[in-house]
Amino acid sequence: MQAEPIATIAHVIQLSVAPVFLLTGIAGLLNVLTGRLARVIDRARVIERDVMSGDAAEESAAHERLRTLAVLIVGLVYFLREISPATSSLRIGRQ
Repeated sequence: MQAEPIATIAHVIQLSVAPVFLLTGIAGLLNVLTGRLARVIDRARVIERDVMSGDAAEESAAHERLRTLAVLIVGLVYFLREISPATSSLRIGRQ
């Protein structure tokens, strides 16, 4: 007889805590992506500085590295663009 109210309370606690874990996971993912984007931008600035002060051979290699970083940035932007509809359709709270 006591098992049903305890199960109901446990289910209510599960439902109330689940959005917190979801939001924490999304925040962690966004934090990692932001950190990576910042590192890419910092690296691009270093490479750009090398291009301005280097010779032709170094300049060619630096341009190739900048192209690679640009592809990475585009990939991150597309990923964030794909995640936007998924996160906007989340319903948290009362319906």
